[in-house]
Amino acid sequence: MPVMSATSASVFPRLKTLHYLFYPSTDEAIAHCLDLDIIATGPDMKEAERRLDVLVVYYIEEALKYGNYAALDKPAPNSEWAKFESGKPMEPLQKQALRFNIPEVVPMESTVGHIPVIRLAA
Repeated sequence: MPVMSATSASVFPRLKTLHYLFYPSTDEAIAHCLDLDIIATGPDMKEAERRLDVLVVYYIEEALKYGNYAALDKPAPNSEWAKFESGKPMEPLQKQALRFNIPEVVPMESTVGHIPVIRLAA
């Protein structure tokens, strides 16, 4: 994880770790990033997670690029977090952490960030 200055530490108040909740089904898998309330689907859990990773990275990079830090504090409803709390651990399908680029307009010592991801099945 990048070293943050005092100014930039407030940019990431909630994004120390991302929480993904998966809903497997016979037709389509659903992956939900609870921290940003973003959902992706795929034919299986691996593809749903890959698609969610792409959406989450794009969302974070765009919020930082345009200074829309409030967008990074839009968690899913409490009912979804309750499902996460009672979820079942699962093996990582992709990476253990997401990598994203930090635009120059954000006062950070590094231009690359990494956020660990915790995955549970509903």
